[in-house]
Amino acid sequence: MALTLPALADTLELPFGMQWGDRPSKILDWAQSEKLDADISLPGNDPKLRIIHVSAASGNLPGHKIAGITTRYRDGRLFEITLHYSGEGLAVPTVKGQFLAIKRQLGRKYGGFQTNRIDRSNDDSVRTTSEAYHAEPSPGILIIGIFTEVFDDLRNQGLAKFSFIYRNRNLERMLSTPAPRPSPTDQPNATR
Repeated sequence: MALTLPALADTLELPFGMQWGDRPSKILDWAQSEKLDADISLPGNDPKLRIIHVSAASGNLPGHKIAGITTRYRDGRLFEITLHYSGEGLAVPTVKGQFLAIKRQLGRKYGGFQTNRIDRSNDDSVRTTSEAYHAEPSPGILIIGIFTEVFDDLRNQGLAKFSFIYRNRNLERMLSTPAPRPSPTDQPNATR
């Protein structure tokens, strides 16, 4: 199948040298060369979807400040990348500062982020905050930033983590469109 990507998709520079429409072998080869763990998920309710999560046995990916990367493929073509940042061992304000710094950097390069949602809850001395933002550098091309914080007031301990998702909705839609079925008259041995 020839894959034609909209020119607007080129306006977003993807992490790890990946390109929209890449095959899963690219990240799997990289994970193997770096001796990283790779988990492959094949959802039974969506047989055309493949999800690959790459992480180190412990800590961040070698040479990166990222705890893991998740890629999503439809019909074997990359349409989404998620970078996971762990706040393990860091103070919550430090992790929030890292999230805001990356969000500002991406915002300067690709346009400002809009607030999607901010949720706060307080249950039995445990406070949870979840924030989601998005930027759309070109139609159908999204960057989504998600920050999550959990703080235990009783123990005065907190944990925070965040992710940035790069999604090409145009390519996902194109790959999700079912191929047209041939009509009976298009069949070589069709009876008329």
